[in-house]
Amino acid sequence: MSVDLDREPLSLEPELLMNKQIPEPPKVYTYELPGGWTVMVGKTDRDNDRLSIKLAHPKDWWFHVHGMPGSHVLLKAKENDEEPGPEIIKAAAAIAAYHSKARSGGTVPVSCTRARYVTKPRGAKPGTVNIRKERIIKVRPEPVGLKPALAASSERNSDVSGKSSRKTIKHT
Repeated sequence: MSVDLDREPLSLEPELLMNKQIPEPPKVYTYELPGGWTVMVGKTDRDNDRLSIKLAHPKDWWFHVHGMPGSHVLLKAKENDEEPGPEIIKAAAAIAAYHSKARSGGTVPVSCTRARYVTKPRGAKPGTVNIRKERIIKVRPEPVGLKPALAASSERNSDVSGKSSRKTIKHT
């Protein structure tokens, strides 16, 4: 076997890369909440899958508007294992409601659970997950960007209640 040492090395031309399946990084919206909390929101069904299944840490909090299409939302856990307060949980739920078909609604129910209880059914379409140990939080759909909006939403939002054994969230 002979090796041609004078040959130029392979270049990574865009045309050559098009034939390879290189996964794109997920496209997500990111919100910074008071206290150093980070919220990530998927843009598409595939981004939701990557966010919920690949990027999520078991201790992260996962949110999705209850009963209708919307983005998957993660409240990232802190490295020091600090638990988020109720106002941070409600702010993340409000972001989930805002990034859903219920955006123009009044008070919206949002499912909340730890990311460890979110699984992808085998062969399911992108954006479809099973969730367990959820609780329902009723919030107003509000984008969080200003502290006054966050403070107002935490005062107006109420009702953290309910549990269920297993739900399947599907996007249409």
